Amino acid sequence: MGMQKSADEAFAGLSIHETILVRWIVAWRKQARESQLAPDIRRPDDPKWKNWKTAGWMTGRSFGKTLLCANWIGQQAALLPKSLSAIIGPTHDDVSQTLLFGPTGLISVIPDQLIDSVNKSLPSITLWNGSVLRGFAADSPERLRGPQHHFAWMDEVGSFMYPDEALYNMRLGLRLGQHPRFIWSTTPRPKQAIKQLMKDSCVVTTGSIYENKENLPASYLEEIGRFEGTKIGEQELYGRILDPEELGIVKRSDWKLWPHDEPLPKFEFVLMSLDTATSEKDRDNKTHDPDFTACNVWGLFPMKGKRHMMLLDAWQDRLGLNELILRVKKERQFTYGDTQVPAFRNTAFGPLIQHGSFGRPIDMILIEQQGAGRPLIQMLAAENIHCWEYNPGRADKLQRLHMVSPLFVNGRVWCVESERLLGRPKMWAEETISQTCSYAGKGSLKHDDCLDACSQALRYFLDNFSGPLTVAKEEVKAGDVELVADHLAENPYSA
Repeated sequence: MGMQKSADEAFAGLSIHETILVRWIVAWRKQARESQLAPDIRRPDDPKWKNWKTAGWMTGRSFGKTLLCANWIGQQAALLPKSLSAIIGPTHDDVSQTLLFGPTGLISVIPDQLIDSVNKSLPSITLWNGSVLRGFAADSPERLRGPQHHFAWMDEVGSFMYPDEALYNMRLGLRLGQHPRFIWSTTPRPKQAIKQLMKDSCVVTTGSIYENKENLPASYLEEIGRFEGTKIGEQELYGRILDPEELGIVKRSDWKLWPHDEPLPKFEFVLMSLDTATSEKDRDNKTHDPDFTACNVWGLFPMKGKRHMMLLDAWQDRLGLNELILRVKKERQFTYGDTQVPAFRNTAFGPLIQHGSFGRPIDMILIEQQGAGRPLIQMLAAENIHCWEYNPGRADKLQRLHMVSPLFVNGRVWCVESERLLGRPKMWAEETISQTCSYAGKGSLKHDDCLDACSQALRYFLDNFSGPLTVAKEEVKAGDVELVADHLAENPYSA
């Protein structure tokens, strides 16, 4: 009786709706596993966890992600009158049939007495206190441009068709109230958007399907057990994100790293490779921004009787034709490699020392002849800059990558180590490396311009410098690198 009297006294000043809300919160915290609770509930004394803004759950299937997220955002809406919450799923059907009206969605967790109205066509749920939880489909990210919210929940981000656009528009609208918050949930997928979310989140909770086994049928657990010990099992059962850069045709670990404090070799051939976007039709269908032009600069050098290739510069930028011509003309003046000078970035912030007195200039500019490359080749020729036209034939991007992949496997492709992040490549090389290692076919990357610039350069080297080295009688050695003076045929474009 004493306990009952204490409870009655605690609820005495609350309305019927507030009483139901308190009972809901208490019941959920009692039911949930610790990993299903929000950061501030788990560690209320930790300032970082208490004041979190973004939290994520990246777990195996059937962990209980939908249930926990529905409870969290539903309770936030109930606690803050007239608040607006965005419920975002991959498609309209996902939002409606799973997140709002599914068996573990919002309609299943919010007590009936707290719901004022339901609109299945919008779709949305309005609570008794005026708060609205509205659904949005991530495959129409423009619908998120404009609406403002106090809270947001994105479910199965790994399945979003346009994850970057959906995240961008949602974040710009998450600006109501004193402490707007955003949660996300997904089964791991090797996508850049998820990697970025992990970096941006205060807390990312991971977990496996087996944490929720008490609520799953034995037959289901037996069925999914056949994936044990497989890569797909690691992802789908245990919620472990698989690094796409170690699973593709080219692996990040296949790139060899040239020590930042070692002098560059003396290059025998330097190639600039351009993947251009200079026509008016080369624009993003949604933003209407011009597509990227990508540039790679590669140096060819001998080492232990074999020819090796080193990425010396890389960039991508949205440039018109005239801007691109000016940039190519400027960068043709740079030289690369010197036995006494460590590697550094030649184009981003200007040279550290005067160019032209050492190293090797660009011997050839390689441009794909199809589409937008043609006008660039013609206009550069008018400036007395003659380019080599690259024709990929019928090979698609994936086939081109397959063709040059043996160079990576055999340790013939290099990039230069960062001075600040030891063991990592220079930051300007990251986009080219990431695209090369993550590409798995059409649609696997939002942008693949650096991949094209890379693969066509390496294909040129394979086609034109694949024969045996003709080594001079006298060689000068610097560490492991053999500096050979006359092993390559004369380049007709060299100065």
